[in-house]
Amino acid sequence: FINHRWEDGYIKLTKRLLISSLNWIFMIRVGLVANPRSRRYMKRGAKARLESLIGEYDRKVKVILREADDDPSPEAYDAALEEFEDRDVHLLGYLSGDGEMSMGMTQMFNRSPNGSGFPIIFSARGGTVNVQANAAGLPDRTLYDSVFGEETITEFTLRKVLDECARHQSDEELETVDRTLVHVHAREGNDRNGKDVYGFSFSTGIASNFLRAYEELGWGQPAAFFLMARAIFDPSFRKRMLEVPHIHVTARNNHQVYDYGEGNFNLLIANSMDVTMNLGLWELNQPMIQGINDKEAIRLLTSQDVSILDLLREVFSGRIIKKKGKEGIDLQIPDIVPRDIYGKVTLEPRGRLSYMVDADPYQTEGLVELSTTRPIPYLTLS
Repeated sequence: FINHRWEDGYIKLTKRLLISSLNWIFMIRVGLVANPRSRRYMKRGAKARLESLIGEYDRKVKVILREADDDPSPEAYDAALEEFEDRDVHLLGYLSGDGEMSMGMTQMFNRSPNGSGFPIIFSARGGTVNVQANAAGLPDRTLYDSVFGEETITEFTLRKVLDECARHQSDEELETVDRTLVHVHAREGNDRNGKDVYGFSFSTGIASNFLRAYEELGWGQPAAFFLMARAIFDPSFRKRMLEVPHIHVTARNNHQVYDYGEGNFNLLIANSMDVTMNLGLWELNQPMIQGINDKEAIRLLTSQDVSILDLLREVFSGRIIKKKGKEGIDLQIPDIVPRDIYGKVTLEPRGRLSYMVDADPYQTEGLVELSTTRPIPYLTLS
């Protein structure tokens, strides 16, 4: 009798292990890495709500949730990325904003410099701007859901992703789009974490100064109007915002080299994705260049030695910032030069150069080279 019960228990256990193994084989595996310092993630009950949501898909999608180390650096993501690699995840999602996502992507390239073998990437809209989620075509909440919905934007996005995964048995059935990142190489190293950083956008000059102040304030949309008002009425703050680098800029693609010359660049933005920022009455919109030059280009926008008043006038009437619902017009200042298909940009600063990669500030005193990575698969939801 005892042997019979033992044999029944052994058979049941074997069946469970076999079913579990088959589920592991035929379920899509998703690795999620969270930024433990994120304001959204740190809110009371936020982690428990995410775990509860993930639990709803326990028999449909295999989800592995890990936290990065409590350190704002690429290395903070290494342990989670190594585990995801060992467990062969099909998708890798970031529960963080664009800045922390840049840290994680930088560490992915540190581990695999040529960018090969990456899983499908997605952003779960854990930040304020979430450019990479927008650029990949992940859906956003409606105004009604934003006001009356019970789920946060991160929960909403993650549920959409897991719903899509649950409908398929293979990651090959998922729809993806290729996106590239800007590789920012500081030859002498930067002041934070080595020589190389990867993100969707590089900026220096007034754009970098404004974004740095915007992130430091951390108010979201109202911060833009506060900073503009402060720049008008606070001379010391205005001086800080108008500090611009003196650099020599050259750009090249497959066909030509363009020398922008040397001077004070009060605006220089290089991006590889559609950069959209909702600033309330205005929307910052730099069109993405995917599809141009075999997806291996960056869009470069520069302004050299232009009157700040003329620049602001053009910015608020032109295509950098446009009123919602209305098409912008081309910038008219001759010294603002949009060039769509450059694959490599070289910046040679005279003195210390302050710059931003996505939402993170850096400084260096040597040559900076901007290029693009190989295409990376991002999850999209049609």
